Amino acid sequence: MRVFEYSFLQGLAVTPNIAPAELRVFLNTVRSDRLDYCVAFMRKWMNFIKSNFHYWKNTWEAGNLAAGSKVEIYAHTKGDSGYICLGNAAFT
Repeated sequence: MRVFEYSFLQGLAVTPNIAPAELRVFLNTVRSDRLDYCVAFMRKWMNFIKSNFHYWKNTWEAGNLAAGSKVEIYAHTKGDSGYICLGNAAFT
């Protein structure tokens, strides 16, 4: 489940372009007994992006490209506020 969660959140950190077809790919990798949890997890974070989309319109890469054990850093900003997303490519 952690790989599922991380992979999904990593995609949202890079850019919020999760389309219905991509959602199906994520769900196809999940065991049937975890499907409800995963749908709720995805809905929660997609609602978060939707509520904060004004920040996600501006995505800045501040870290290293994903490779080995390097850290990925993405900032989503508007004016003087926003969110920073940290990711470690070695986790997956």
